[in-house]
Amino acid sequence: MLEYIIVGLLSVALAYVCSHVKGKARYVVACIAGFPSAMLAAVRFNIGPDYPLYVRIFETIKATGSFFSVKALEPGFELLNRMVIMLGGDKEILFLLIAWIISTFFFMASLRMSNNFVFSVALFFAMGFYCDSLNGLRQYIAASITLFALSFLCRGERAKAVFSCLFAALFHQSALIMVAVYLVVDRVRLSSWKAICLVAIFLVGGSFLFDFVNSILAFTRYSYYLGSIEYVVKPTLGTILLTSVLTVFAFSVGVYKDGGNDSSVNRVLSNMNILALLSALLSFFIPLALRIQYYFVPIEMVFMPYAVSYIKNGKMRFLIGSTLFLLFLAMNVIGMVFNGWYGAYPFQIVR
Repeated sequence: MLEYIIVGLLSVALAYVCSHVKGKARYVVACIAGFPSAMLAAVRFNIGPDYPLYVRIFETIKATGSFFSVKALEPGFELLNRMVIMLGGDKEILFLLIAWIISTFFFMASLRMSNNFVFSVALFFAMGFYCDSLNGLRQYIAASITLFALSFLCRGERAKAVFSCLFAALFHQSALIMVAVYLVVDRVRLSSWKAICLVAIFLVGGSFLFDFVNSILAFTRYSYYLGSIEYVVKPTLGTILLTSVLTVFAFSVGVYKDGGNDSSVNRVLSNMNILALLSALLSFFIPLALRIQYYFVPIEMVFMPYAVSYIKNGKMRFLIGSTLFLLFLAMNVIGMVFNGWYGAYPFQIVR
């Protein structure tokens, strides 16, 4: 656990430096802030259930020039492997590059959207996104890019947001669902009663989702999941708790207040928070819901500082923000140590 604490503190320290840099230079510092976590990811050994798969993909491409299992690799990820091989790198270099890409897009998105960049970077670690990103590498690259794309939407640049999602699909095709989301997510402001009604309808109708997802999945490149032992309903209780607590907190401070802030930033962040909650609740009804959560739940590292900013009293804002931070950090540490979350504890260095 000490390894994660050290890289987390280093990244937060660099984020603090970044927050005091003016102009475009701050983007350079934000990119540098991703290196500590990337270096740790590079030297990991057998961390996470997906580790052997990505080692096999890299070694197979290196030995034979191609890789095909039950489905072809997305072109972006295959190109990333080929580039590292062409430059004479090994799998550790590949893992370093992937982790740096993920953290950089997360940090750049936070820098552009969050009203407390340092806090958002700290939440990247406290909420478990860093450790989770050591698995599902292709999809996490795509998810980090779609989070960055959201920063365009906050600025009214829909075309750039959609294009970024299309680019993300080069690393995992599931990113295409965010094209549809980003076309509508800022069109309407969800007030308190609308958000409550939406969640209630979702819970009532959730039982119909299993058959619907099965019918859709049967016509995609992921149809092999239908006969897989992975295809079982597994509620992601940690994510449900995280998104539920933040949503209740946001309601209590007035983020969803009728007649409240109707800016594009408020629409995007508040609506994405509700979608994050729905994606978490989805795990009660359909298998592999975690794969969908990758695209929605990370917004919480930006939404939480935004919601905390609604507290006008500075001391109370600090107290409540710190309490929520410690709650999510404790939940994540307990989950890793006692429940084996992410397969990331104890940390093992490459042999």
